[in-house]
Amino acid sequence: MHWIDPDCLQETRGTVTQFLVNPHGELDGFILDENQQVHFPPHMSKKVASHISIGDPVKVRGVKPRSADIVAAVLLTTSTGVAIRDEGPNHDGGKHKKPHAEKHPMEVSGEVKLSLYGQKGELSGALLIDGTSIRMPPDVAAELASYLEPGAHIQVWGHGVKNEYGHTIKVDDIAEWVDADSAEATNAREAQQSHDLAFPRESEIAREQADGVAAGGGPLVWMHIGDLHLTDAEEPNHLALRDIITQANNHLAGHIDFAVLPGDNADDGTPEQYAILRSELDKLRLPLHILPGDHDFKSRSLDAFHSVLGAQQLPKAITVAGCKCLFLDYVSAGTGGPDFKLGKKQLKWLKEELESASTQGLETAVFAHAYPADLADAGEAKAFHKMLRDHRVLVVDMGHTHYNELGNDGKTIYAATRSTGQIEEGPAGFSILAVDKNVVSWRFKPLDQPWPIAMITSPSDCRLVTRCHSPSHVLSGRTTVRAKAWSADGIEQVECRVGDAEWLPMTRDASTQSWTLESAIPEGTFKILVRATDLCGSSDIDSIDIVTTTEPLQVRQAHGSDENSVGAWHEKHIFGTQLGPNRNGRKW
Repeated sequence: MHWIDPDCLQETRGTVTQFLVNPHGELDGFILDENQQVHFPPHMSKKVASHISIGDPVKVRGVKPRSADIVAAVLLTTSTGVAIRDEGPNHDGGKHKKPHAEKHPMEVSGEVKLSLYGQKGELSGALLIDGTSIRMPPDVAAELASYLEPGAHIQVWGHGVKNEYGHTIKVDDIAEWVDADSAEATNAREAQQSHDLAFPRESEIAREQADGVAAGGGPLVWMHIGDLHLTDAEEPNHLALRDIITQANNHLAGHIDFAVLPGDNADDGTPEQYAILRSELDKLRLPLHILPGDHDFKSRSLDAFHSVLGAQQLPKAITVAGCKCLFLDYVSAGTGGPDFKLGKKQLKWLKEELESASTQGLETAVFAHAYPADLADAGEAKAFHKMLRDHRVLVVDMGHTHYNELGNDGKTIYAATRSTGQIEEGPAGFSILAVDKNVVSWRFKPLDQPWPIAMITSPSDCRLVTRCHSPSHVLSGRTTVRAKAWSADGIEQVECRVGDAEWLPMTRDASTQSWTLESAIPEGTFKILVRATDLCGSSDIDSIDIVTTTEPLQVRQAHGSDENSVGAWHEKHIFGTQLGPNRNGRKW
């Protein structure tokens, strides 16, 4: 605003209590008297730094936007009478160049002291009580305005700069922060204790699984058996289930954590259909968690689901491998059919469990019958999705679609597995999912695909990046590749290839049953491949695509729907056709 005559502008006086630093390390403002933001363009940074210090009184003439409490400075006058005018970025004959400032991954949590604005009054970030400035584009800030209000408690991840004038984070991710000593955290702990008393057997299972993993420390791994839609004995879906259980017992039992049935287990939800299913599940040698779907609720009752099938009451929570797993009931609060609802009681329980997980520093995985956006009540869907975003839930594992699909809304991975009954898009099979620290991996195994199966659990494929600040998502310099491999015949060797380099042997960590290799990585985009060979000489390859910068990553908006599907991914048996009764398929 160098074209404005400063003499016609209102004067504001005060004492400089803090400088504001932009993501390039330049000064672009300061705070007067702890509460008044003054903004100036970064081409004034050097002059301001030369003539003004913290504690100095200054006079400011500038423009005050109508929508924000900020002064966009045109003229600054120091206590010694030095006048610093906005003469424009090209005043000295050359275009103002942004300095190169090395940005480092940063993480900070705390209370918002002030909202920060651009020169036109557009919301652009916040100032925390500890002096950290957080910045984001105005369109993103507008969407996340509730996080940037004074008094909000937030946790921020990103890349930033720190110098003698202050420190600033350019936000990659933001969430509500729950202090371990806060009333919210205390309430969450009390709620967990009440839940443990109400469901002692469930709590015992959770403790046993947590204790077992504590000794090993490996990734959480589970198998997902797609919607069965069982009707009569010896039908193709019944035979497929029998094959799935046989393969799970032969190759996976004792090597993964549990199996999941995501709902629509019996096509009509009758006792006779559940009896068929129960007779097969009795043979499974894995812990099993069963969710109800709309077909299980056809009679408007889940009595047979519990009494004949033996499914536990939901919701429930268990903690395995440092990850809290939350299993939800989408149907009991509704009226049947696609009237999916959680209900106030279950939403309250979910909020308390997520707060408890955040307090304990646990990652979280949610198991539901369908996408959050499929909930019938838009307000409930929005509240559910806000919880997922606020608490940085890593993955929501689902059924319902009838087809394989992965979605990434920038915060959470949504994984749907092809149904076992009523299939349209390909052969029957099952998926294997892993949570390795903060990385989510997914593979589909058709029943006719030979063993062994290899699975890279870290780092993250570029399609599944949700933590841009994490070196396991956006790589730099060196990385550790971790993988799992399964075969009833035993694994002889596992090898890894990074980019165009040679195949190198991986080392087996007996405590985690994972194979690892530390390697330098090239810049740009490239593939990591892992090849597992069993003792019979059969082999399998898993591959992921890697990025070393966030530039090629798709910009995503969090909606909790299939809007952010990653699309076709043929190596993973994801065809992108959405052939199912809820989208492009038959109405079974």
